[in-house]
Amino acid sequence: MEYNLNLPKLDELDKKLLDAFPNQVVRKLYTNEILAFKRLPQYMCEFLINQHQDSDGCLQEDAIKEIISEIKKYVPTPREKEKWLSRLMNLKKIQIIDHFEVYTDLRNKRYRTRIPSLNELATVDEFLVQPKKFPELLSGGLWGRATLEYLKSGDRAKINICDFVSYQTRGAAINKYIERRKRFSTEEWINILIRTIGFEPNQFDRHKKLLYISRLIPLVEPRTYFMELGPPGTGKSHVYENLSFYSRLILGGEVTLPILIYNLNTKENGMVFKHDVICFDEINKIQGKRLNIVPKLQQIMASGHVERGDLNSITDVSFVFQGNLPTAECNGKIAPKDIDHFILLPSEMKDSAFLDRINAYIHGWEFERIQDVHLNRHLGLITNYFAEILHKMRQLDYNLEVEKNVRLFSEDSNGNIKGVSLRDKIAVFRIISGLLKLIYPHKQLTKDEWTEIVAFAIELRQNVLNEIIKIEPELFSRKICFQIISLTDKPPDIKQALIPSNIKIYINSENLLTRPIPYWVIKPLVYYKILQPSKSGNCQIVANKNINLPITKISEESKPLQKDLSIKHNFREIELKLPDIQKEIEMLNAKYTSICREISNIWILQAKLINIPPAELKNLNSIEGQLNKILEDVDLSTLKEENQLYLNHLNLLMESQKNYIDLTPFESIPIVSDIEDFHQHLRKRIEEWNDHLKHITTNITPLIEKVKKILPTFPLVREELFDGKSFKLFAFDMNNLIVSFKKKMLGQRPTPLFEKIKNQILPRTTPYMAYYFASKNFEHYKSHFKDLPTSYNQWKIEDYRKYDGGFIDIDPNLTAETCVFIEKYHDQIIEFHLGSGDKDLHIVCEYAQKYKIPIYIHVVDEHNLSSELASVAIDVEILF
Repeated sequence: MEYNLNLPKLDELDKKLLDAFPNQVVRKLYTNEILAFKRLPQYMCEFLINQHQDSDGCLQEDAIKEIISEIKKYVPTPREKEKWLSRLMNLKKIQIIDHFEVYTDLRNKRYRTRIPSLNELATVDEFLVQPKKFPELLSGGLWGRATLEYLKSGDRAKINICDFVSYQTRGAAINKYIERRKRFSTEEWINILIRTIGFEPNQFDRHKKLLYISRLIPLVEPRTYFMELGPPGTGKSHVYENLSFYSRLILGGEVTLPILIYNLNTKENGMVFKHDVICFDEINKIQGKRLNIVPKLQQIMASGHVERGDLNSITDVSFVFQGNLPTAECNGKIAPKDIDHFILLPSEMKDSAFLDRINAYIHGWEFERIQDVHLNRHLGLITNYFAEILHKMRQLDYNLEVEKNVRLFSEDSNGNIKGVSLRDKIAVFRIISGLLKLIYPHKQLTKDEWTEIVAFAIELRQNVLNEIIKIEPELFSRKICFQIISLTDKPPDIKQALIPSNIKIYINSENLLTRPIPYWVIKPLVYYKILQPSKSGNCQIVANKNINLPITKISEESKPLQKDLSIKHNFREIELKLPDIQKEIEMLNAKYTSICREISNIWILQAKLINIPPAELKNLNSIEGQLNKILEDVDLSTLKEENQLYLNHLNLLMESQKNYIDLTPFESIPIVSDIEDFHQHLRKRIEEWNDHLKHITTNITPLIEKVKKILPTFPLVREELFDGKSFKLFAFDMNNLIVSFKKKMLGQRPTPLFEKIKNQILPRTTPYMAYYFASKNFEHYKSHFKDLPTSYNQWKIEDYRKYDGGFIDIDPNLTAETCVFIEKYHDQIIEFHLGSGDKDLHIVCEYAQKYKIPIYIHVVDEHNLSSELASVAIDVEILF
C-alpha cells in the first residue's frame, strides 16, 4: 500500500515556523489521511510522526510503515484484551502505549493505576513518580509506553509497571514560546494557529479564523464557559478531542455526579479536578437522572466552588457545551431553522440564570462543513508541544492588561448609557484575555488590533444575551459597548494600590530613609525603583512626580539608616513568615464577619420588638437594655476600620509575592521594621476579637431564645402597600455608594451617582419602595431626591451612635429594617435591589433568598463588590 499524499513543498511561512520552532512542527495531514493512525489520539500520532519525519516534515513510506507497526505492536484494541493479558502471563513482560494516571494508595503504601485499554489495575514502581522521573503521572497522568511485568506470588498475581517512556512534551518553556511569537506578524501568527488546529487558513476570511481560534480559549483561560450549536461536520468536537491531553470530550448523557464531581464511595475526585476543559457533546441528550448534574454545573460556573458529600473545594475547570442544531439554507446562507436556538436544550439548561453564566455562544453554522480542501497540508506546531503551552497559559494572568486598555459600558433599548453588568464584564474580559494569550501573548497590539478582539469578544457574549432575551425580554435587554483606552507610561499610584493608610515613610532633606518600614512595603518600592541604596550605604527614596507617596520629611538632624556590617537580614526567613501572617489576617477577617453577623441579629431583633404592643414591651425593657449594652461593648466601626487595615496588609503581602525582587543590596541596612512585633500584634487582636465574639454569643443566645418565644404571639404589624400589588424593593447604602464614588472619581461631587439612581435604577412605571440609609453627615444629599415621591422613597438617617466626631457605619440599621420589611411583605416583593457590595449585608440577601426573591446588586465599581454578594445575585450592575 502506498501513502502518497501529494504534500506541497514548504512555503515561506513553513520555513519561518521551522526556523523559530525546530523539532516542534509536523505535517498535520497524516493523522487525517492514514487510517491506522486513528487508533491513537492526534497528539500521540504527531509525537510518533515527529520522530520519523524528514527535514521538510514529510514521512517516507518506510517511516509510515514503521509507525503503523509500532502502533499495532503496542496499542491493543478492546477486542484484543484477553490476547494481550495472555501474552503478559506467558512472556512475563510486555510494553503497551496508553494513558496512565497514577494515584497514591495510602493504606498499602504503594502507587496504583488503571490501564485503560486493558481495564486492569496495576501497581507502579515508586521511582517512576519521583521528581526526576515522571511526577506528572500523579497529576493528571501521561501518555507513553509502559513496561508491564507479571508478578506471581503463591495464589496471588498482579501487574506491575516497572518502566515508562513519556510520549508527551514536558517542560515546554512558555517564555521562549512568547519570545518566538515576536518573529511573526499578526496575520502570520493567526495562520499558524489555524494550521496547528489542522486547517488551511487560505480557505477562510479573518472573522472565520477568529471563530476557529476562539474554540481554543477555554484551553488557555480558566473558568470560561462556552456554548456552540450548529450542524454536524463542522469540527465542533475536534479541538477538545484531539488538540490537548488536558481536555476531555464526553457525550452529555453519559456523565454522572460521581464521575464528574466526586465519588462518595471511593473518595475519588471527578473530572472537574483532572482536566482543564470538559466538553459536553450532544447536550440535548442529557435526560432523566443525568440532569442532576445541571445544578452542580451552575454552582461551578457561578463561583468555581464544588460541593458534594464531604467534598468542599475549588476548581478552575472550563466547560464547553456543544450540540447539533437543525439548519436550512436561506438566500445562499446557512441559518438555524428555529428562531429559538436553545429549543433542543433540556429545560433545566434553558433557565436564564444558567445561560447568563455562559460567557460566549459560538454560532456553529458560521463554520464550513469540513472538506478535503480545508485540511492543512503544510506545517503546524506539534500538538504535543502546543497542548503543553496552552496548559501553561492558564497560569498567566492577562486581566490587568485588559483592564488597562478596555472600558465597557452598556446601552439600553432607549439608547441610555449605563454601567455594564458584572457578568457581562467578566465574560467579555475572559474572552479578550484568551485571545490575547493565543494571538498576542507578547502583549504588543495596535489600537486597531485591540478594537478587533474586543469587538469579537463582545459579539460572542452578545450572542448569549440575544438568546436570553427570547426567554426573558425585560430582564436581559442590554447591549454591550466599549472604548479602547490610550495607554501612557504613567506608573501606578503606589499609595492607593500598595501602601496602607497607616504606613508612613520618614525621610530627611536628602530623601534618605530615617525609619524602618514593613517588609511588604519595601518590596513594591524596590520593584518600582522608588527605593534604592545610595552610594553612601543608606536607603534613598527617589522622587517621582507621578506617584503620591505618604512621605513625611523630618529635621535634618535625624540620622538616616546607615549600613551596618554586623547586621545581615535573612530575607528568606522573613518571606517564610508571611504565609503565617496571611493566615492570621484571614482569620481576623473571618472573626470580623462572625461578629458582624451576630450584631446584625441583635439589630433585627430590636427592629422586631417595635411590633410588640406597648404594654408587653414594658416587660421587655430589660431585654432591650441588655441588647443595647451588648452593642455598646462592641464598637463595630473600630472593628471594621482595623479589619480593612489588615486586609490592606494582606493585599500588600499577596502583591509582593508575585515577582522576584532582589533585596541583597539592603541586607546590611536596618531597613525592616520588626515583623515579629506585627505578628504578635495580630495574635493579640485575634484573642481580643475572640473575646468580643464570645461576649456577644454568650449574652445574646439566651435573649434570642426568650424573644423567639414572645414574637410569634405578636405578628409583624403590616400596613397596606400598593393595594396588595407586587412591587420592587430597593435598599441603598448611601455611605458605601457615595464614598466609593468619591474615591473612584477623585473627590468629585456625587451628583452623577444620584442621577443614575433616579434615572436608570429606579423603575419609572412599576411600583417600588426605596430606602436610602445614610449617616448624619450625608443627610444633606436628600435634597437631590426631592423630586421623587416621598411615599416611594424614604431616607433613614443614622444619628444616634457617635464616635470620634463621626457616625457609625449604617450596615446594622440597613440590615435590621430591610430584613424585617422583607419578612412583612415577602409575598408582594418581586425583586430586591441592594445598592452596596459590602459583604456585611449578606444577611439581608439571605432573607431575600429565604423567600426566593431575585436579588440584584448595584455598585460603583467591581472593587466594591464582595464575592459573597456576587455569588447570590441574579445580576450585578457596575455603575461607573
